[in-house]
Parts: sequence; structure tokens; C-alpha cells
Amino acid sequence: MDWHLVLPPSWTDDTFRRRSAAIPSDVKSGSPWGIGLDALVTIINDWGLPVRPVVLDAREADAAEAIAELHRLRIPFIVRVNRATRFTRTGWGEGRRHEETGQSAESLARYLKEQRRVVQWQDTEQSAHQGILAAAMHVDVPGADTEPDPAPSPFTPVSTDLPPGRRAFVLIAEWRDSVQGRPSFWVSNLTRMSVPSLLACANLGRQVYRDQERISRLVGLYDFEGRSFGGWHRHVTLVSAAHAFIVLNRLHTLLGETPRAGSATTTRNAKSPWQET
Repeated sequence: MDWHLVLPPSWTDDTFRRRSAAIPSDVKSGSPWGIGLDALVTIINDWGLPVRPVVLDAREADAAEAIAELHRLRIPFIVRVNRATRFTRTGWGEGRRHEETGQSAESLARYLKEQRRVVQWQDTEQSAHQGILAAAMHVDVPGADTEPDPAPSPFTPVSTDLPPGRRAFVLIAEWRDSVQGRPSFWVSNLTRMSVPSLLACANLGRQVYRDQERISRLVGLYDFEGRSFGGWHRHVTLVSAAHAFIVLNRLHTLLGETPRAGSATTTRNAKSPWQET
């Protein structure tokens, strides 16, 4: 985990505020997704952790810019975008590539709606398979240059409209709440993963939100009342430690494990399910 506080220019450009809150000189203002990307690069380069697919909700950001930067850094991703995000449809037509430029995700949903089918993915929280309607197509993203793909047999999730040796992105539409309702849209550069696998990966974002509400909120994530930049980071560090403690204890319970010899025994506090001694 790596926490970063997103500060607006009204804080970073104000000398008095910076000094009062002890904001380090190297901390700048930026977009949430840009700061998140910086944290990701730090995790990969400085922490030495292996590269894993990034799940990002970019509905309130410049999705095309975020996708282009992730793609430039060769980081695998699946990004949720809003229905106004524009794409170029990529495919075959009469033996040659054809394009329909400047279409929004909502417009492309008309084509996807005709191809949708039931897709099942494993819901780890419910320990069951969930079925939703979904469809996918290959697209290009403005500003994200694609390049020849040296590997054979590119992933074709629904149609076979991708020319050999051509790398593109995958646009997925999922109808979760209503067959006739508006779909959610995801874009990924993991072009050889199946649609169920991509959606299972995308739904890890939902788990983050659930855990944030069920655990982090209750152990004080939103209760910070200090006045310094460093104080905020110390607060969220302690919250993260408490969060991890609760999750790991739950896992031990689910797996039927018993505490190791010599380890401390934990007992549930009757007054609060979140306090253990």
C-alpha cells in the first residue's frame, strides 16, 4: 500500500499554508490518477514488487491520457471509463482494415449490444460464480500508439475482427444491473485474457470500495483531525495496519487455522466487533 494526499494548487502554491502544514518542497499538485501512477512506478522500481495489472477508475479523469501513459510505460491495465470516452473501432472489412473514427463508448455500445452474451466470473467474496451480460471489441485509443504484436493469435474476445500481428485495446461493455440499462465500460491492453478473467480483475475495484466502507471507515480512516502533512500520513499508516490486522485474522478464521505456539491469543471485544485484545 502507498498513500498519497492529493493537494489542490490553493495549498501547493500558498507559501504560508505549505509552511504551516509542513508540506515537503517536492510535493506538487496533480491529478489523482497521475499521483496514483507515480505511486505505482515507485512500487515497481523502488520496492521491487512484480508488475501486476492495474485496475483504475478513470470515469472522472482524462481516460485517454491515463491509458496512453500506462500503455507507454508498458504496464498492464484495465481501466473503467465513462460513456463519453472516444475510441476508434478497429477491424476487418472485405479483407482490409476499416475504421470508424471518433465514436464514444456509448455509441459503440450499439454494436456491442448485438453481440453480448452471458459471462461468468468468480466472485471471491460470495464464493460463487456470477453471471452478467457482456460484450467486447477491439479499439484504438486516441494518443495511445499501438504497435505490431510479435506474438501470434491475438485475443479476440467476441469477434474475429483483428488483423494478424495487430495490437489494439479491448473495450468491454457489461450490463450488470439491467438488461436494458446503460452498460459500464472497461478498456484493457491485456488482449489475450478472456472476458471473464478481465471482468474478474476489474471487479477487484469493487472489493476495494467494500473493504474501505466495512473496515477502513470503522477503524478511523476518515477521522483525521491533525494539521500537518506528516501527521496525515502517520494516521493512514496506523489505519492501514489496523485494516491488515482485521483482514488477516478473518483469513485465519476462514481457513480454520489456529494461532501458532507462543503467539498472542486474540479475543473479540463484545462491545465492538472491530476491537480485539
